Amino acid sequence: MVSFGAESYFPVPFMANSESYRLSLFIDGGSAYDNSFNGSDLRYSSGLGVVWLSPFGALSASIAIPLNEGDNDQTEKFQFGMGSSF
Repeated sequence: MVSFGAESYFPVPFMANSESYRLSLFIDGGSAYDNSFNGSDLRYSSGLGVVWLSPFGALSASIAIPLNEGDNDQTEKFQFGMGSSF
């Protein structure tokens, strides 16, 4: 398996004192392999996310667009998550 990503966080525009909310732009990529690495099998996506640092932990939602979707790929454009990430 190969996976990678880059994410940039920024404050929510037009929202004063928004320390518990933030937006992000990201790009992710990766693939899984049986025996040998083939770079042409790598898939990429890019999107926009929002994070709320709630009293119960981080809650996040994101919308992503596949950049090089394959014919047999199963994609999800919306994702919801709970907990922190590194």
